[in-house]
Amino acid sequence: MKQRSVTGINTFFKLICISLISVIFTATTACSSGGGGGSNGSVVDTGSTDTGGTDTGGSDTGGNDTGSTGNGGNDGGGGDVSPVLGVLTVDPANGDSNIERDAVVTVTFTDGMDEATINDANFTLGDSSGNSVSGLVSFDAITNVATFTPSAVLGVLRTYTATLSADVTHSGGTPITAVSWSFVTRDGVWGPGVQIETDIAVGTNPQVAFDADGNAIAVWINDGSEVFANKYTASTASWGSVAERIDSLPAAVADLRLAVGNDGTAVAVWSKSKGQARNIQAARYNGTSWEAHVNLESNNGIAQSPQVVVDGAGNAIVVWLQPDNSVNSIWYNFYDAGGVGWGTEDVLELTDDVAYAPQVAMDSNGDAIVAWAQDNGSGTNAIYAAKYTAGASWSAAESIGAGTSNGYTAQIAMDTDGNAIAIWYQLTSTSPYYVYSLWGNRYSAGAWGTAEEIENAVNIVAPPQVAFDAQGNGITVWKNSNGRLRYNTYGFTSGWGTADNVESGTDPAFIPQLAVDTEGHAIVVWRQYSSGTFIYSMWASRYQFGNRWGTPELLELDDTNIVTYPAVAIDNNGNAFAIWIQSDGVSDSTWVSRFE
Repeated sequence: MKQRSVTGINTFFKLICISLISVIFTATTACSSGGGGGSNGSVVDTGSTDTGGTDTGGSDTGGNDTGSTGNGGNDGGGGDVSPVLGVLTVDPANGDSNIERDAVVTVTFTDGMDEATINDANFTLGDSSGNSVSGLVSFDAITNVATFTPSAVLGVLRTYTATLSADVTHSGGTPITAVSWSFVTRDGVWGPGVQIETDIAVGTNPQVAFDADGNAIAVWINDGSEVFANKYTASTASWGSVAERIDSLPAAVADLRLAVGNDGTAVAVWSKSKGQARNIQAARYNGTSWEAHVNLESNNGIAQSPQVVVDGAGNAIVVWLQPDNSVNSIWYNFYDAGGVGWGTEDVLELTDDVAYAPQVAMDSNGDAIVAWAQDNGSGTNAIYAAKYTAGASWSAAESIGAGTSNGYTAQIAMDTDGNAIAIWYQLTSTSPYYVYSLWGNRYSAGAWGTAEEIENAVNIVAPPQVAFDAQGNGITVWKNSNGRLRYNTYGFTSGWGTADNVESGTDPAFIPQLAVDTEGHAIVVWRQYSSGTFIYSMWASRYQFGNRWGTPELLELDDTNIVTYPAVAIDNNGNAFAIWIQSDGVSDSTWVSRFE
């Protein structure tokens, strides 16, 4: 694929002069240049023995400070630039953006090189998180061009840094000066909607999640009584031709949730009717096939609202609501991927007060935090949390909320280092009408902070959403009382920012769902009513870290049938799937759209 022009890249060198006559007669002409300012993001001057200092400022991707190292220009001192000749041009150039994800990285040298030194140890490519990109290095001795060809497409809107080490030498054995330069790949685009199952049924509650290799699993409920799954294989860029049923014995199913581990294993959980009771059931995908589903508890009451997380090794934690001493309490069960399998259910908190709607999040070490609302003994719902330390036990539940008014629908997210953010709705006023605010609290260094109000006057129909990037920055999205989607960001060192709109339409938006990639770029999807067509459609908007939300995009073009149950997930490379249920007048089927 044709790449970006590198016109002007000659600024990589300061007044390197080579006498044409001396070249013709194989004579050597020594040239020299004085010192001077850098060339605004150029590769360092490889011809000078005194490189001065290299400005390694962050790469700015249009408002997104990725924090990655780039070369801000070489403030080199004077010195003799010959006989050491180095790099003539690079492509992509330092500071280039919007680079295609299938790009190769090329370097044109100024003269003959020792081909044996141009290899994958001395010519490397890495991302802003410090991960090396695998690839093939080749060299054309006729054109003096070295090429790094990545083994797979690069990530979405990622900063990459290419490096040539000083172990690369000229044919005469003289080493080049080590040099690095950075570029940014393009953002993703949404593809067309694709139906991933063909049953004539009423679908509900779709979920989707990725493993570390970009494979995805989707699950959903058909006709309120059957759980189905399908898998997307990244290597073939395709979904399975037939969806697979992963439960048995038709009965009312609800509360479907899914988690996928980095290793490709997955756990789907749901509640299912059993006479007058409801049981929590789970099915595990072992990386190859779905195992038979099991009951996670033996209760004869109504167990409901399960949530699940899976760590990188395939261990899982499931939490849910279940009666204990006649009131709902928070219960849990573990899956041990080391061979033990599912354990025995147990109660997480031991009060006699009613608990509501548990949520769970996990970090890269397998530690987890559960947050929920619970009567504090005086008739008021407070927000509580408890932490599980991998291989050890649960901490005591503690109140993390604020004030004496009711709190609702707590949500929680954790970053890779074990920091967490919990958000929830809290009743602010009852006169002349009920008013709710969005509140949050931060868990860091083993302790919760002080709860903060994020915004007043919110709509509590749909739970707020919260997610982390790999650097510990958070973002939350919610619906306000005017039907608009709003958001705020949490900086790892700066705290909460200023709330603003995700979209500014006039028709009401519903059920926002949020996903964030490792770089802090986010996608939110939602269903929105159209006063023109009188239907609900599927919409999405893109947030580039440090910037604002982009223009909302319509993900499907059906103007006659409604959309329900939006959801979204992002993989480690920045690709995403939006998933929803779409009616065609006969069936309500599961659809997806890919962002890549």
